[in-house]
Amino acid sequence: MVNSIVKKLNGWHGKLLSYGGKVILIKNVLQAIPTYSLSAMCPPKATFKLIEKHLANFFLGYYRDQKKHDLPDQAFWDLTDNGKYSNKTALHLFRDTKEKDQFLTKLTLPWVNSCDNMMKLQHIPKAISVCWNKPKHGAIKVNTDRSFIHGNGKAGLGGVVRNDQGDLIMAFSIPSKCSNNNMAKAQAAMFGIDWCVQNRFSDFTIELDAMLVMNMLKEGDTNNYRLKKIIKDTSHIMNQANISPVHCFREANEVADSLAKLATTNSEAKVYLSF
Repeated sequence: MVNSIVKKLNGWHGKLLSYGGKVILIKNVLQAIPTYSLSAMCPPKATFKLIEKHLANFFLGYYRDQKKHDLPDQAFWDLTDNGKYSNKTALHLFRDTKEKDQFLTKLTLPWVNSCDNMMKLQHIPKAISVCWNKPKHGAIKVNTDRSFIHGNGKAGLGGVVRNDQGDLIMAFSIPSKCSNNNMAKAQAAMFGIDWCVQNRFSDFTIELDAMLVMNMLKEGDTNNYRLKKIIKDTSHIMNQANISPVHCFREANEVADSLAKLATTNSEAKVYLSF
């Protein structure tokens, strides 16, 4: 990218151009060269500074080792207290002051600010600790999951019921047949909820790592015709108790996931009431 700009500059004689002509070449030719490359990558700031250096040297007449500029040989300000001034220091003042020539102010490249803004939008990964949390005092928590094999529709339903101390109340590992992954998740949730209600648990939370199914259970309905019946049936059971569907990360649902995978290797349903 920088080499392409340098090759262009080597073919031009900047000293034969006016300031206006140089600005036109810089804005319409040189600044267009990196456009394609910048659409696919974000170079370091040093690259932009190097480009700016080449463009500034071309504009000021330094290019091709000329070691001179187009500015007239005259003082740019009054004498200082010690009576010293030079064209060199005058040139630095001319380039650094905020009151630059109107052509110089137009040479600011937009890519540096764009790169800074892109870096600010860059995603910064954050690590969080994920674990299973106990339910509130006097309540229980149900975790359910599924294991679904797309090839033959074979599924495994898994779940675990624990009290506010984290002790096991019940766990299940049941083989099943389902038409899709979400159907298996809904079946596992329905079994866990139904078991708790039948055993007179009236206040509990059910955790799933499937946000879609969890939202369906919260709303008590769905537009998905394949899941509509099981969501309706589960919602009817949920109305008999104080049940809160909650989403959890998969890492906090590993017990239910392991029981679901175990179910795909068994031919019989298993319910565990103790270790």
